[in-house]
Amino acid sequence: MARVGAGQWWTDRAVAGKEESVATFKGNEFFCYDLSMTPIQSSTDEITLSFRTLQRNGLMLHTGKSADYVNLSLKSGAVWLVINLGSGAFEALVEPVNGKFNDNAWHDVRVTRNLRQHAGIGHAMVTISVDGILTTTGYTQEDYTMLGSDDFFYIGGSPNTADLPGSPVSNNFMGCLKDVVYKNNDFKLDLSRLAIERDPKITLNGDLVFRCEDVAALDPVTFETPDSFISLPKWNTKKTGSISFDFRTTEPSGLLLFSHGRPPQGPKEQKPGRELKTDYFAMELLDGYLYLLIDMGSGKTKLKASNKKVNDGDWCHVDFQREGRRGSISVNSRSMPFSSPEGSEILDLDSDMYLGGLPETKSDLILPPEVWTALLNYGYVGCVRDLFIDGKSRDVRRLAEIQSAMGVSSFCTRELQKRCSSAPCGNGGICKEGWNRYICDCTGTGFLGPNCEIESTVLSYDGSMYLKIIVPVTMHTEAEDVALRFMSQRAYGLLMATTSKESADTLRLELDGGRIKLTVNLDCIRIDCSLRLRCGSGHGWETAAARWEEEEKKASSGNSTE
Repeated sequence: MARVGAGQWWTDRAVAGKEESVATFKGNEFFCYDLSMTPIQSSTDEITLSFRTLQRNGLMLHTGKSADYVNLSLKSGAVWLVINLGSGAFEALVEPVNGKFNDNAWHDVRVTRNLRQHAGIGHAMVTISVDGILTTTGYTQEDYTMLGSDDFFYIGGSPNTADLPGSPVSNNFMGCLKDVVYKNNDFKLDLSRLAIERDPKITLNGDLVFRCEDVAALDPVTFETPDSFISLPKWNTKKTGSISFDFRTTEPSGLLLFSHGRPPQGPKEQKPGRELKTDYFAMELLDGYLYLLIDMGSGKTKLKASNKKVNDGDWCHVDFQREGRRGSISVNSRSMPFSSPEGSEILDLDSDMYLGGLPETKSDLILPPEVWTALLNYGYVGCVRDLFIDGKSRDVRRLAEIQSAMGVSSFCTRELQKRCSSAPCGNGGICKEGWNRYICDCTGTGFLGPNCEIESTVLSYDGSMYLKIIVPVTMHTEAEDVALRFMSQRAYGLLMATTSKESADTLRLELDGGRIKLTVNLDCIRIDCSLRLRCGSGHGWETAAARWEEEEKKASSGNSTE
């Protein structure tokens, strides 16, 4: 055993006494070959390698920079090749007829580029084959005379894979790579062999093992209840960062990721009664759509990242990348750019990163009003897998075990049986199918509890009484969900109202001429102050529900006789 550079290396001797040209990568390892002193140029070249993995995504090889590069990756279990020689990328996707390439079997990849001249214009014919059978051929559109590179060959990963030009993935490879070779019509680079032999132009990163070891797949976890969550270490993202993961659910709303920064210190920076302003980062599901929320101190950015609902029960892949104020979020390979307001380019997060929900005790958390699922206690219910932060894997199953996370299980299955078929909701509650669970909507029943089995407390008022609830701290919200039941023979009366010493903001629900009237006042501007819905007969219990989400407002009423 010996040590070299930034990492460690071990080798096994083959039967014939020859070192194997194979290495194991576990997500944090890679090696690179420096081409800066000896740039390569040729009219024909070839890249060959073999890989074995259980992981769906990962960078296998990259060389080049800016608009001149070659990238070979595994994405969603298929082999992706991206080549750009100056004026546009050529992409090729190779998929097996059955299954995926992340089946823990060895697969051989061969990429060739040949310069072809026609009428004095040079084009490159690119061919990629996997296992000698699956072949894709195409042509780049540039006019050039030579193929070349003067940067690095990155094998198995890079310091920041998300920042590599043209990279379709943001995480490093996990598995085994064997016989990585580059050759052209002048010379041959056996990159795997050079890494084992500690060539001066090779740099090793991480604890590389130069033999093939099993690398376990990142097991999925299931968040079984809205109260389930996992704490991740603080994300030290500052100016750049990337996050990728897969999720799967049939439920419409839930908080996926959340972290916030340190609150301002001192009276000059924060006025009493005002909303605490901090940097934050969040991803949430709302009504089946994925949203990205980020604030780096210069104002919020809220982006609807999916153009269609993603709570269809299938796996959905999310890839977030940021550099300074700009970045992109990709949902199932559909990328959408974003740009934060001018000002700060630093995302300063100080809290843990929460996955799937928030702790029950939120006194130490600063919840921005823009993150509706956090304010409404909508925890995520469903599966998550393949979480990578800044290209490094996070074993969420192991984290859940260490934290003894309640309601988090180490598998992901979708039950075909309808949970509502057993009629679990009592007293007229409406049953809704969730992710491997039923959800009882007890609105309008007079009962509470998971199965609408607990009779609600009834308060009586004679017209001169009221109940006052004092909130210990000033609340700043963009989303409210209020429901109540009432029975009265009078046509007028206040049902509920919110007030504040700091502003004229209010949400008011009242009876007005036998109708429900909802008034919302924000910043002294009355918004839709006469929304009216007729109630029932007046002889039984009535149900009033109001849901307010920023510019969207909904109200409903109904009645039941008891």
